[in-house]
Amino acid sequence: MRRACTVGLALLAFVASAHGDTPTSVVVLALTSTDALASSADFVAAFSGSAEAVTGLAAIAQDSSGDTGVQLRAIRGLAEFPASGSVPHDALVAIIGASSGAQSGSRVLVLRAAIESLGALAAGGHAEPADEALLAGHLNDGSRDVRATTARALGELCDTSAATPLHVRAGGETSVQVKLAISEALRVLATCSPS
Repeated sequence: MRRACTVGLALLAFVASAHGDTPTSVVVLALTSTDALASSADFVAAFSGSAEAVTGLAAIAQDSSGDTGVQLRAIRGLAEFPASGSVPHDALVAIIGASSGAQSGSRVLVLRAAIESLGALAAGGHAEPADEALLAGHLNDGSRDVRATTARALGELCDTSAATPLHVRAGGETSVQVKLAISEALRVLATCSPS
């Protein structure tokens, strides 16, 4: 399946270049695939380089004026580049900041995707000390889906200081979905080295 996606992206790039499309439109087309999620190798091929893929995905991920589906896939694509320095991380933090307070609709989806991707970056070895505090603030979000996503992301940070806000939230949480996510995050944090 991954090979088919890579071949498809290469063919798409060839067809797009024959029609004079810009590399960004090739990437947008790649980001609209419904058959498979693109890997970092797919993005590198579509953008013609790793650095270009990271900066291009960051730009698309932060552009709220375009197609939300493309934006969500770009946000998730940033998590494919945990060793690419601060660009993916900073883009996700900016998206979380811009989406905080979202009450419904696509802004909540964008917030959840950015929180989830920040956790995935941390699981890939790129976390910043301020990430725990940034995410912990979303444990009190009005959306149970955001709270559950936040709990899972805090577990992926593997920062044992996240246990305190998770325990506090667990005491007042009414959603079973969030309680389960908090419980799982606390189990994961119990296996992490103290921070």
